[in-house]
Amino acid sequence: MYGDQVRFVGIDYLPPSDREEQFARDKGVQYELLYDATGDFINEMGISAFPVTLIVTADGTIVQQTGQLDEAKL
Repeated sequence: MYGDQVRFVGIDYLPPSDREEQFARDKGVQYELLYDATGDFINEMGISAFPVTLIVTADGTIVQQTGQLDEAKL
């Protein structure tokens, strides 16, 4: 229904590696994965617990920050 209006991105705090990528793919992750090995993004967002979900508008405004979302909550 919203597939052309929604983009999912995962951000990992570990450095990129084939092992990380394979683990995610083995778990069924199909969305884009980015890496924040320096912690800059995590610090800027004030994230202190994982997992976290950010709902962000097209212009980059964060409208909600919450914990893990399952399919039903999403």
